[in-house]
Amino acid sequence: PIQSAAFSRVAGGESVVLHAETGSGKSLAFLLPLLLRLAPDEKVLIVAPTRELAVQLGADAAGITAELGGSVQLAIVGTAPTVDALATARVLVGTPAELEYALCGTQHASELAARFVGKLRAVVLDEVDRLLPVTQTFGPQAARAKRASNRAKEHVSPTEVLLLALLERTPSPALQLVAASATASKTVRAKLHRVLRRDQFGRWFDAPPAIVRPAELGQLELSAQPRAVTVPAGVVHRVWPVPSLGARDLATGVRDALSALAPASALAFVCKSAKLTVSDATAALSAAGVPAVALHEALGFRRGGSPGGGSPDSVAGGGADRTNADASAVDEADESVALLARHGALAGGFSARLRGASA
Repeated sequence: PIQSAAFSRVAGGESVVLHAETGSGKSLAFLLPLLLRLAPDEKVLIVAPTRELAVQLGADAAGITAELGGSVQLAIVGTAPTVDALATARVLVGTPAELEYALCGTQHASELAARFVGKLRAVVLDEVDRLLPVTQTFGPQAARAKRASNRAKEHVSPTEVLLLALLERTPSPALQLVAASATASKTVRAKLHRVLRRDQFGRWFDAPPAIVRPAELGQLELSAQPRAVTVPAGVVHRVWPVPSLGARDLATGVRDALSALAPASALAFVCKSAKLTVSDATAALSAAGVPAVALHEALGFRRGGSPGGGSPDSVAGGGADRTNADASAVDEADESVALLARHGALAGGFSARLRGASA
């Protein structure tokens, strides 16, 4: 539904905010029309809040550019694309600080301004609520706290720094901005517009990006939903009590829940309140008899941020193989290409498991 609602508007060059539930196909809703609309030498920049999401988006883009032409590069912790790789990429995907450094913070900034930034025609902010976080204040001192927060320079997010630097270097009136999120509240959209109003060329001064929702979502009264979060209809919420927030009890609780629910695959999100690192949680799960691997390791990031890691087949098969058998091959190849290929292998492996479970 979001693809039907968004395709013609994105393909027409309109700046929009895509608001739809997680897993509804927002990535293709902006990737496909953008790459079909733009000329082969015109560029797309995609900003993601995490490197794991950046790899996923890069893999989606690579699947399209394989048919339409052009290359995809990643600017995230763990990659160091060359100037030529950046300049010739049709799609550049990355996290805010790494993109800002790669494009504007090195001695090659002037060269990249001509070869990449000067040809930039679309900027995508995926998970815009994470990229431009809104500080909410309540109580009798709310107004004063909000003014103080707005004045404090330390609250300027890396995304703002990147976006303003790009807008300054990209004077084209045809520059298109697309934001996407399952959480597109009025406060998030207002913050996005405040940043865009600082564009010295005034492209969005009186015309904030329009919000685009699936037809059925557009008919709902979203003011009754906190922060306008859209949750997939098939999601079922369950609570599994544990004795404490210790690593062992949490891992045992996850093991018992998996035993009861028997899913083909599972993703475990580690909340800040657990006070555990991902590595701690993975080790605790493995000790409890649950084959587990950290997502960044599954994608091929070794300690220190560089690509490497165990075989994708072993990870997708439910194991936690952390050998470096393919590390030398990854290190010698283009890091972006290697990471995208590894993501494809992992996605294919997990999909095969899910198909087998549902057969």
